[in-house]
Amino acid sequence: MSLFEHEITYKDKKKYNIFFILNILNQVNFFFEIICFNFEIINLLKAENNVSMSCFSISYTKKISSSNEELWNLISSPEHLNLVHPFCKSNESIVWDRQNSKDILIYLNGMVYFRDFIEWNEGVGYTLMIGRKRGKKSKVIWKISNKGNSLFLKITVFPYLLNNWPIVLKILPYFLIISPILKNYLSSVVGGINWYLINKKPVKKNHFGKHIWFSKY
Repeated sequence: MSLFEHEITYKDKKKYNIFFILNILNQVNFFFEIICFNFEIINLLKAENNVSMSCFSISYTKKISSSNEELWNLISSPEHLNLVHPFCKSNESIVWDRQNSKDILIYLNGMVYFRDFIEWNEGVGYTLMIGRKRGKKSKVIWKISNKGNSLFLKITVFPYLLNNWPIVLKILPYFLIISPILKNYLSSVVGGINWYLINKKPVKKNHFGKHIWFSKY
């Protein structure tokens, strides 16, 4: 090897070592920022909201093209998910009696969820618990609201997922994975309700695209 070639090799190795060290420093800085972000979120929750991660919720609100009465009559009717839910294989009522209502929702992938209603506000909305028969349940709130001449439907989910995880560990998967996936799900459900009210016919399966948790692949 010539002196010139040796010098180039040495310089390349030096550049590589510098790049390698900088890369490590960037990774350390990235994880440090994540930790700082986690603690900032935790302090914000404790100082301002006085809530824990188990109370984090995901909401989706959409303007609905119908009257308040028409929307309420739809979402308060038994087995209405068969008409509006793009990921619903079947929706069967067990009992339908306001806040004592119970039904079964079978998703396209065969997953079976039970819905137990616990609050009922006539003409406005309701609160229910949903999950597997003997498993953990998530709290869900359906609420109709009016702003000016516009009508809106909002669905809020308080997921049970990651409830047993330490707060610092669950923040990132919550915001990066659970929240966007559930928001996508809620947008399809509320979108299905609006689509049905406009077109007056059942929403097709996976009408707005497949869902990673509830569609059949």
